[in-house]
Amino acid sequence: MSQYQPRISRDFAGFNADITTTNVYMKLPCPPPLGYFNWQRLGWSAEVIAQWQDIETRWKSRYILYNNKNATRTTDVKNQLKQIIKESVALDRKHHLYDGIAININANNTDFETFRIVRGTPLAATTYAHAPEPGTKEVVIVLKKMGNLFHQLLITALGKEGRAKEYGVKEILVYKAVTGPNEPAPAIGFFKYEGSVSRGLIIITHKDAEIGQKAWYIARIKNTRGKLGVPSSIVGYVVV
Repeated sequence: MSQYQPRISRDFAGFNADITTTNVYMKLPCPPPLGYFNWQRLGWSAEVIAQWQDIETRWKSRYILYNNKNATRTTDVKNQLKQIIKESVALDRKHHLYDGIAININANNTDFETFRIVRGTPLAATTYAHAPEPGTKEVVIVLKKMGNLFHQLLITALGKEGRAKEYGVKEILVYKAVTGPNEPAPAIGFFKYEGSVSRGLIIITHKDAEIGQKAWYIARIKNTRGKLGVPSSIVGYVVV
């Protein structure tokens, strides 16, 4: 029998535990800096965490009714609970909330366990795969083209010619951070996932507000067992 469990439970009791646990966890502080919370560390926006908390608020009010079997557990209440679960799943899919945590450079095993994220993390079973450990395999980032609000980057294996991936490498994950034009490169913890590369080239688009700022990049390989390699050297280019 399969032991598979969805990241977001579809049954009422399971979802109640999921939405409660994840909201509590995301609101926990994780300084430095002071006032920094788990939802920020894991790359969720203020808009998204507000939506996640609103889902919990609406869920709780209806779940109380559902638990009163003799008075307020109606078909309408059940349908409302089902709709809220569908809404949370849709929000996850739209913003890649759980997948974003799985590949976040700041994530740890406690994050994965809290959100029940196995695929692509160290919690995944590895008996079925034989890809080599990423070890110290590193990649190099080179700017190929710069234009209005975009950078095109070439990302290849260190010391290897061509754009083909090394054996056992599934993809290369790219992270970005932005600072003022004359500021030094930020610490690794400030980089956020931007996208993945399978054949070397990736285009990173920027916001209007980032014109004149400096975009910094790092990249790291992800093998076919979901394990991440070491971060590359940091490179930075001005946004035009």
